[in-house]
Amino acid sequence: MPDPAPCPWIAEATPESFPRLVLENSRKGPVLVNFWARYAGPCLRLWPVLERLARDYGGRFLLVNLDCGRHADFARGLGVTSVPLLRLYRDGEVRETVHGYEGEQPLRRLLDRHVPRPSDRAAALALRRLEAGEPEPALAALREALAADPDNPRLPAAYAKALIRAGRPAEAAAWIAGLPRALREREDLDTLRGHAAFLAAAADAPDEATLREAIAADPSAIEPRFRLAAVQLRADRIDEALDTLLETLRECGDTDEHDVLRGLVALFRMLGPDDPRVRRLRPRVAELLR
Repeated sequence: MPDPAPCPWIAEATPESFPRLVLENSRKGPVLVNFWARYAGPCLRLWPVLERLARDYGGRFLLVNLDCGRHADFARGLGVTSVPLLRLYRDGEVRETVHGYEGEQPLRRLLDRHVPRPSDRAAALALRRLEAGEPEPALAALREALAADPDNPRLPAAYAKALIRAGRPAEAAAWIAGLPRALREREDLDTLRGHAAFLAAAADAPDEATLREAIAADPSAIEPRFRLAAVQLRADRIDEALDTLLETLRECGDTDEHDVLRGLVALFRMLGPDDPRVRRLRPRVAELLR
């Protein structure tokens, strides 16, 4: 494998330089690590594609090559068992992985999900205006950024979060619900939708005693149960909210309006898969869905 022509956005890693080149740099911007070996034909085909991308993107990501033939033990320690393998690092963590040879266009789509774009700067400036107490100009600027760069995958979540921070969670949930299915079902947006639905339900909810009276009067009604869970979450009583949502799902089912299942999933994501409450309740939710 010939060495690439000198390029400031391409680096060769060793076990000693990997933490600096990859982990530290990934806190400044995306780092794409190419785990390769001279003996693997697909690696030789992938090499010029990656070099071309590094040059085309002009420093918006760093390409780091690690020769797994020379550093086999180190690569195995990172879980690399076959080459080529690409990992995109951001903030010290692996965000995406590609096994085997991949063509230029799919790799461009992968990079575009992570590299900074001009519309990201516009969004950052808009969020500063939001923090300065100017919600309407901030939201207008974010809408302009969305219109100018609809392919930026970070802008929809930024706009939804801005609506929530501006005190308009119901609008945020409705806006996400109106997105194309492939977009609104993306994990971050689906979670935001669940979060916004809870905030909206708690915003004008009656007191807890009134909600429990409404549940007792009509046990099949979803709305007072969902609002009760939202009120419990607002008070940071997460265990009670989880139990309320599970009971609602068992007694009443789910509707698009109240998003009981979406709310449970959003809470599961927030708590993480290793949380004992998630481990306890996830099988029960699956059983109810069956």
